[in-house]
Amino acid sequence: MKTTLGIDLGSQSIKIIFYNYQKKEVVAEASSPLEVITDSNGRAEQISDWWLDALKISLKKIPSVIRNSVKAIGISGQQHGFVATNRNGKVLTPVKMWCDTSTQSEAEEITTENIIQRIYETIPTP
Repeated sequence: MKTTLGIDLGSQSIKIIFYNYQKKEVVAEASSPLEVITDSNGRAEQISDWWLDALKISLKKIPSVIRNSVKAIGISGQQHGFVATNRNGKVLTPVKMWCDTSTQSEAEEITTENIIQRIYETIPTP
């Protein structure tokens, strides 16, 4: 058997699917929930290690014969998050999620005072 592994990192869970592309059928799937750290100030964050932990838990739910049949992997992930890393790729802080509104007042200040234009004029961007 030959399969492809699809991994979907959502904001509330990680989902995996094993697809036998020769028979055109799903042979296994699993998921694991993810916690979101929230508070009354609009904070919405996750710890990046939780993602790998959830992936490992999900993979352990699948029989090894299926796990070992993977020939290709496709990954989709959350949009508009912020993962701060150092130059070696080490994550430095909790991940800011797309739904985090804790910096809404700063965003409004930047937008209303035309600071964005000054940033683009000052800092080279690709």
